[in-house]
Order: sequence, then C-alpha cells, then structure tokens
Amino acid sequence: MKSRLVERVMRASVIIITAHILFKVAGLLQSMVIGHFYSAAEIDAFVMGFEGVIFLLFLIGEESIGPAFLPVFLGEINKGSEGDAWRFANGVLTVHTVLLAALSLIHI
Repeated sequence: MKSRLVERVMRASVIIITAHILFKVAGLLQSMVIGHFYSAAEIDAFVMGFEGVIFLLFLIGEESIGPAFLPVFLGEINKGSEGDAWRFANGVLTVHTVLLAALSLIHI
C-alpha cells in the first residue's frame, strides 16, 4: 500500500514539474509573440492586466492555501483514510478555482 502511494505521489510530482516547465516555455513564447506584434504601450497594458491575475493566483494558492494543505492531506493519508484526503483535496481545489475565477472576473 505504501509503495503504491509513493509511486503515485512521485508520478504526480513529475507531472506537475513537467507542466510547470511547459508553462514557463509557453510564457516565453507568449512574450516573444506579444513583443513582435504590439507596441510598448499595448504591452504595458497587457502586462498590468496579466500580472494582476498572476499575483492573485500566487497570493491565494501558494501563500494562503499551500502551507496548510500538505500537512492536513498527509495527516489524513497517515491515518489510513486516503479517501478523506482526496475529498479534502478536491474541496480545496474546487474552492480555489471558484475563488480565482471570481477574482479574475472582478479584475477584468
């Protein structure tokens, strides 16, 4: 059971790292395309709008939820209730997504 859990966590970690790298490359390509087709004033407007959304994502996801999520999640798994741990993760991610969508709409 533990080795299967470790294998799943490692696989999930590789997927997250790969996605992170792909998003960084996509951001670089996005910057190159925007720099090629738009003026400096238009780029400034885009960056201001985009950075606000990124800041909200960072503030809510990584600074508020992140430090509290992992200890609770792993505590539930250690107690032997993996189903409860995944229900907790689903709830947190659902609330996070709804909150980010609402804040993004307000920011627009």
